[in-house]
Amino acid sequence: MLRSPLARYTRYTITDPGELRRQLAFIRRSGVAVARRTITPDELVVAAPVRDPSGRVAAAISAVVRVAGARPRELARLLSATSRSLSQRLAGPARVMAESSGARPARRVTPAVCTSGR
Repeated sequence: MLRSPLARYTRYTITDPGELRRQLAFIRRSGVAVARRTITPDELVVAAPVRDPSGRVAAAISAVVRVAGARPRELARLLSATSRSLSQRLAGPARVMAESSGARPARRVTPAVCTSGR
């Protein structure tokens, strides 16, 4: 994965391969990625995966907002809910009906917010 050095865009950009691996592991566990000031000094990005019927990531949704006044936990909750809804729709009507009838979703995560770039 890391065959060449990672470019630094701001002082918060992760350039250490070990730290990047730790952050990616955290993102996999939490189901949401949050990046503060890693590409530009005044932006925050929150992203969540959209999964196909087999559970693999098929797409992602994200929001980019100004750091000032940003509410990353709220954005993470909204994007998580939206990504689950999109994933259910990709799975087809049978799964959407099963989940709307009270069945538990296959995978539900509580959004967490990483601490890099504060």
